[in-house]
Amino acid sequence: SPGRPAHGILALTGWRHSRFSERRLIRVIRYVVSHVDSLLDRDYDDLTGLASWPVFERELAAATAADDGVVMAMDVDRLHVFNETFGREVGDEVLLHLATVLRDALPGHLLTRITGDQFAALLRHTGVDEARVLGERICVRFRERCFERDGQIHRASVSIGISALGAVSDGDGGM
Repeated sequence: SPGRPAHGILALTGWRHSRFSERRLIRVIRYVVSHVDSLLDRDYDDLTGLASWPVFERELAAATAADDGVVMAMDVDRLHVFNETFGREVGDEVLLHLATVLRDALPGHLLTRITGDQFAALLRHTGVDEARVLGERICVRFRERCFERDGQIHRASVSIGISALGAVSDGDGGM
């Protein structure tokens, strides 16, 4: 869609030898692109590019049924201060910063933005103790960045809760 960053490439091959006219090929391509775009809109958060809540919820149900993994629930502390002090653009930067930190710290794990300033991660094949270490790293890394405007400096922080889904547990949750 116009104004949105590209998240990938759609390659259609074999069209050179098609019996379709060029006009019909263009219509078919536009149709395919519009459907891919609508699928992406349903499966990914517009701001962060993380999985949408319905996608996460399906995977969470499967992991819960298999007693496999840990859920990490995160909340950006005092996001309203960033929005009120610096404006929503900076608030969005804070959210994007957390999404980047999560992608870097939890590669291969499913991440979602639940709503506004709430995020979650599904860590399959992971115990609570390992998740706690990862959560502490996320907190430290997230806090490293300062947000400044008009001489005012604020650091963002995140609160994280951890819960085992079943038999994988190797300690208590919470941070």
